[in-house]
Amino acid sequence: MGLVPKAIKEENKQIFGASLNLLLGFMVTLLLSNSIGNTSVHSWFRVPFIIYCLAIYVLLNFKAPGNPKKHVWQGMIIWFVDLSSPRKFLSIVGYAFKEAFS
Repeated sequence: MGLVPKAIKEENKQIFGASLNLLLGFMVTLLLSNSIGNTSVHSWFRVPFIIYCLAIYVLLNFKAPGNPKKHVWQGMIIWFVDLSSPRKFLSIVGYAFKEAFS
């Protein structure tokens, strides 16, 4: 195992600083929202539905304000897992309390 240069560690930048993953995700979101819009959304609302789906995708891919190394969607998953995890669990010696993540 050798050292990996910092340039290789970073995401491959493409157009206007957007990464390849962001562009591919944008295209997949566009195609999926278009196909769902054609089958499930009234014809008057197809274009606003596609724009809404793309806006949600872009908003969820911003960097999280609390931790700039993570995206907003990653923070939402961590929050949901922490919200749905039990606060008390049965231990051998009785009840133990789970510490809240900060």
